[in-house]
Amino acid sequence: MIGDVRNTCLDIWQNAAARPAQAVVPVLVASLGMAALTFLLSGLSGLRHRANAMLQDFGVNVFEICAAPLEQSRSEGKGLTAADLRALSANLEKCAVSPVFRTMERIEGVGQVEVVGTDHKYPRWGKGAPVSGRLFDRMDVLRARRCAVVSASLASRLGLEPGRTLLMGGAPFDVAGIVAGRSGVVDGKEMANLRVWIPYTTAMFWLGGRDWESEMLDSILVAVQDGQNMESSVISSRRLLEQNRNSQRELIFVTPDVLLKEVRSARKSLVAFAGGAAVVGLGLGSVVLAILMMANVRSRVAEIGLRRSLGATSRDILELFICEGCVSGLVAALIGVAIGFAITAMVGEAYPMPLRFKTHVALAPILLGILLGGCSAWVPARLAAGIPPAESLRWE
Repeated sequence: MIGDVRNTCLDIWQNAAARPAQAVVPVLVASLGMAALTFLLSGLSGLRHRANAMLQDFGVNVFEICAAPLEQSRSEGKGLTAADLRALSANLEKCAVSPVFRTMERIEGVGQVEVVGTDHKYPRWGKGAPVSGRLFDRMDVLRARRCAVVSASLASRLGLEPGRTLLMGGAPFDVAGIVAGRSGVVDGKEMANLRVWIPYTTAMFWLGGRDWESEMLDSILVAVQDGQNMESSVISSRRLLEQNRNSQRELIFVTPDVLLKEVRSARKSLVAFAGGAAVVGLGLGSVVLAILMMANVRSRVAEIGLRRSLGATSRDILELFICEGCVSGLVAALIGVAIGFAITAMVGEAYPMPLRFKTHVALAPILLGILLGGCSAWVPARLAAGIPPAESLRWE
């Protein structure tokens, strides 16, 4: 068995060395298609990972309400206020409504950290328990306690544990708990999740706003319970807020579908560009390989006759040419994967694109290359196997 494989590989190598042009041209053409396919798969893998990370961070059953920027709004009224929060909480009985107040604060040792002011119903913590400690509760919010929940990545960097003190903006906060930090995606690249959550009432006082009724929120999160229709909840929220707000600033409702619209658009563009290049390259490479294999068969008729006279069967000849096609496809795939990996690395460094080079990204082109090589060589191999020994010997 091993000897047969070795002899077949030796025959393929000797034929490639004797006819380098016929061996190199289809490999190079197909490798370009394989490179485009590798880039396509790495892009799709990156976009899938980015979409999953965005959904995990945003919340699958959550939609966010925020005021439109002043330059995009036809009205210069207030954004979201406590009155809007109370109206939603009172009327959306089957939904959990949470305020969000965001700011960036510099913490010694880690730099800029996102601080989120919210309440005990904050949906983006998920249903799981914290890694350690506890989440802040309703009494923490009502009494505006200086307690904080920190992400695991931030706790790891600062060596924080529940019960320790975190200093932000010159004010001490007791660490109540630690939650599993998820990696965010910024400009197509994964960033460490350095976040601190504090009660929104504490955030209002801490950031200088004493009049809670007049303070504006950055957004309001609405978590829809399982089995509830998100679209109907969005419509109800929109109608309710429009009735209460009159001439105030327009609102933007962000749902998971809206959030993923950009990802879907990027995926379509990537499939159209890289997918088209891959189809053209692979198709052209397969056709060129088939044509050159046909020419290869015609130029090796005498060799085929000699092999047959020495005891080779039609099956042996068929397997030899199919193996040659598979090897050509394999070499094209390996070269294409290497080129695709280089392109992925360069593009990922130069542009904010979510590209991920994983094992399946390399395996798929390799398997496809072997398959296309074997299929392209099938007809020429059948032709070679069908040549009668006596007729082939007369070609010499």
